[in-house]
Amino acid sequence: SAGRTRDTGLSSHSVLWPLSGSAGDGWCAVNRCSLLGALLLLASCSSEVWWTPDQLGQRALDAERFEEAAQLFRDPMRRGVALYRASQFEESAAVFGRTESAEGAFNRGTALVMAGKYEAALESFDAARGHPKADWKPALSAAMATLAAGQTEHVAALLSEVRSLKPNLTLADVRTIMPNLDATPIAALAERLVELGLPR
Repeated sequence: SAGRTRDTGLSSHSVLWPLSGSAGDGWCAVNRCSLLGALLLLASCSSEVWWTPDQLGQRALDAERFEEAAQLFRDPMRRGVALYRASQFEESAAVFGRTESAEGAFNRGTALVMAGKYEAALESFDAARGHPKADWKPALSAAMATLAAGQTEHVAALLSEVRSLKPNLTLADVRTIMPNLDATPIAALAERLVELGLPR
């Protein structure tokens, strides 16, 4: 008939029918209520429905649920931090190793120091030191890793490099890059640096 589409067999007015004419008024009322109910249900849901995995991960990290945060994070830098905070140092280093930034190399080295893998840590610190915008932190960390690896003959040159970048360096600065400074073996390394001339 003239009122039907050639391809579907549906009335050409059927799509518009619920929005016009007295016969569709009841249908519209029901569906408007359904839509309103759905919107109210969404509004009552937790805002987490709309959060990204990284946002959920940050929330878990802030609550010190580190392992949960590591599972949620998609950003490798954030995931590496969560694993580090969970004391999963080798896993943290592996994640940082998949990044290509100087910060990633530095963080990988720090995680490897905590895992007791000093020579591998030194390689990462050297990579961070080679970055054009590197500051004193990779050089100081490299000095600590060098000490730990038993390569004491290179420590003086590294400390000299650190002092050229931060003349007023003290032991307190070490805490800014090694939050676990009081943990063994980090504390012993810090004391060795003091013996070699690092002011407290």
